[in-house]
Amino acid sequence: SANQYLEDAVLNSNHPYHQFSFATINYGKPEQRTVVLRKWCLKRRSIIFHTDHRSPKVEQIKNNPQTSILFYSKKHKLQLRFSSHSHIHHKNRLSNYFFSKTSDSQRECYKSTYIPSSKMILDSNYSQGAVYENFAVCVSNFSSMELLYLNYSGHIRLVYQWDTQGQLNCKKLAV
Repeated sequence: SANQYLEDAVLNSNHPYHQFSFATINYGKPEQRTVVLRKWCLKRRSIIFHTDHRSPKVEQIKNNPQTSILFYSKKHKLQLRFSSHSHIHHKNRLSNYFFSKTSDSQRECYKSTYIPSSKMILDSNYSQGAVYENFAVCVSNFSSMELLYLNYSGHIRLVYQWDTQGQLNCKKLAV
């Protein structure tokens, strides 16, 4: 099941869903990037990943929390697309918890004094900043998930939608 694939992907860096596309809106235009799945919780309808607090996506989420998430597995011939509302946790209980679970190699990602997406001076020395200061967690709560299963004998496309009371509705869509 999709739920089991995502649970497995959190723990297995070789799983096709371990990395996924995350899209935000920047001044009316979509921007997407690949991020690493750190937690999946169907019950809370949440997808969580780490990010650098200085990253442009953080400001984009603050300006417009409507986001989109896309997973694809060639092996399973399965695409999962989520409509979500995202928010950032920085220097709070949740980010502290996730920071405490990071490995040394994961923490390396947050050491640069360069702000993500900023211009670098090519001959400059790499310097290290405050890892904890730069670390943040993005929580994306989804309200719908579209599943597309590709199969020679017939594709299957379903959309799962949760209403404001948490009730689940499922519809089969044309492919």
